[in-house]
Amino acid sequence: MDRSVIFSIPADHKFFINRDFIDSYKDKEPNWGALSKVAFTRTYARKLEGEELVEHLVRDKGMTAAEAAAQTDAVMEAFWQTARRCVEFAMSVLKHSVVAGHRGWNEQKGQKQAKDMFKRLWDGKWLPPGRGLQFAGTPVVEKKGAAVLNSCGFFSTAGIGKDFAGPFCGIMDFLMLGVGMGSDVKGADKFTVQAPVDSEGVYCVEDTREGWVDAFRVKLKSYTGGPRVTYDYSLIREYGAPLKTFGGTSSGYIPLKNLLDSVDTILAPRIGQKIGVTAIADLINQIGVCVVAGNIRRSAEILLGEEGDEEFTKLKDPSQLRDWQRNLKDMEDGPDKLNLLEKISTHPLYTHRWASNNSLMCKVDSNFASLLPSIQSNGEPGVLFMDNIRAYSRMSDPRDNRDAKVAGCNPCSEQCLEDNELCCLGELNPNAHDSLDDFLDTIKCAYLYCKAVTMLPTNNPKTNRIIAKNRRIGLSMMGIWKMYERLGLQTCIKWWDAGYKEVRRCDAVYSEWLGCNQSIKVTSVKPGGTVPLLLSEEGGMKPPTARYYFRTVRVEQASPIVDSCRAAGYRVEQDKASPNTVVIYFPCHDVTEMRTSSEITIWEQLELLAALQGYWSDNMVSNTITFKPEEASQIGPALKAFAHRIKSVSFLPLVTHGYEQAPYIPITAEEYESAIATLSNLDLSKVTEHEVDEKYCTGEACMIPQR
Repeated sequence: MDRSVIFSIPADHKFFINRDFIDSYKDKEPNWGALSKVAFTRTYARKLEGEELVEHLVRDKGMTAAEAAAQTDAVMEAFWQTARRCVEFAMSVLKHSVVAGHRGWNEQKGQKQAKDMFKRLWDGKWLPPGRGLQFAGTPVVEKKGAAVLNSCGFFSTAGIGKDFAGPFCGIMDFLMLGVGMGSDVKGADKFTVQAPVDSEGVYCVEDTREGWVDAFRVKLKSYTGGPRVTYDYSLIREYGAPLKTFGGTSSGYIPLKNLLDSVDTILAPRIGQKIGVTAIADLINQIGVCVVAGNIRRSAEILLGEEGDEEFTKLKDPSQLRDWQRNLKDMEDGPDKLNLLEKISTHPLYTHRWASNNSLMCKVDSNFASLLPSIQSNGEPGVLFMDNIRAYSRMSDPRDNRDAKVAGCNPCSEQCLEDNELCCLGELNPNAHDSLDDFLDTIKCAYLYCKAVTMLPTNNPKTNRIIAKNRRIGLSMMGIWKMYERLGLQTCIKWWDAGYKEVRRCDAVYSEWLGCNQSIKVTSVKPGGTVPLLLSEEGGMKPPTARYYFRTVRVEQASPIVDSCRAAGYRVEQDKASPNTVVIYFPCHDVTEMRTSSEITIWEQLELLAALQGYWSDNMVSNTITFKPEEASQIGPALKAFAHRIKSVSFLPLVTHGYEQAPYIPITAEEYESAIATLSNLDLSKVTEHEVDEKYCTGEACMIPQR
């Protein structure tokens, strides 16, 4: 198989915005603060080199191709270039689909639409997902396929009896392409572990994503009675070498070796036995550990279990670990303390089970009693109501059974997905709009971008068939709590209901024009991750943590961003969870004076969740309902009261943060004033490297190991 190109758009089908329009934005910057600038420069601005640099110099600097080819100094993208790249990508895909299908392309209308998309993106009214900001319109998409543009996916293990390695390798492949992945433990008892056959074979691992996945596949297949091989890692680039496609640096071969060794640790003791829940979960979590350690991107995973599955529920039980940590504080130095430290460091929650959020698939009429102690203690498991997910689009609409084949969801539970399905999400910023009509006009722009992504193939044929059938997208909103506080719930519902109907109207019109299926689902609410930072908004329906707080951002230690932030007076610390990363502290003040998490009851949060699920999202609503100690006893009654109105829910004890150097750290007004007193202008002009995103989950329930 030729792995060099997954697809390409013919040159005469590509779309370019008129130069005069773009020239009016050159040498300008959006009205961003320092945090937004760092988030964009670190994560989304591309380092232009090679063919991307030549294109930039020819198109934007007026050089000849020969002159451009002679230039060697890399250039960092400005936001106007990122915005243009994303818009031209979407319009090129749409143009190609229409022209190739002989359905008629109107260049004048295309230019008008593209300019509107660009201006609304520039004004912060909508944004592509982070994956799009990073890769839309780049050679990466052609070479790696559309998976790099999709936010999330799901692979079930139900079929491991027929193809044991398939689901695990599919999960690893898409995680390494940056897709947050969900899975389940339905393969339990469906496969008997077999002893590997001894051989003298040597497997030389390619220094590519495909090479790592293939090596993993060979290891897994050895436990189907296949040959046991010795691995040769000599081709894998050394630790610290640059990763040009996705940014960051190489981890060397150790993370892959650790993953392959973990397969032996998990499966060898089970030879001759049916594989169980724990083994499946541990294999998937070890994949996540490998991807995180591999410096490619954060690894976001969710695992789904069945209600009543005690083995699954106990996978992330922290009680033993907490007892050990409690005992450790009272112990004197000596052999006993060292032994206990060894036990703690090798506990599965430390070594790998932190890599996934775990949720249970429950019935709406459950009593939830068995789940409450764990939820009240540490917030897990989350709860999914699969009957609602499969039977309903928006919960305020009649049952339609449109998603009867849904198998699970993505890591942050905003997308219901079939087995092997991926999905692209987009962001709307309702708080940047003064009127409902303006909001509806923006919806069309975000819709066209997401729909365009569904028109492109990934590297997985089965996934391509499902995407082509469902065309699932997820238009999300950021800053929802601010919108709710600003407009009130009834006005919000009016906007959401009208907005949903506009998405559906657009989909009916443009699906016919593109010659493809209408999208099975079109709206969701995602937690946001880094993208809302660009617009100084909270992600999804999250309320503010505090009126004054530090927002921490992790940056590679060698990045020029670090020196720039130090020079501007920002607090910089070594990351206590990673030796190659630093943490930069940005003092923030919520000037809107909205209520913060500590001022909001679980009942009000759940009512907002139900309204969003009822009138906006036909997929799901990612949520973390925070509760105060005195509200813990109300979780059971709340679940029963809202089970028929929502599709999923997760709870988290309300604490300022769960670990050191947390993303949000509340501070006092005095601490804020002191932190900003010495700040000066932040100069990022010397930054010429693109980095990976933070290796943390995007929701409140963080997946980082609690060391």
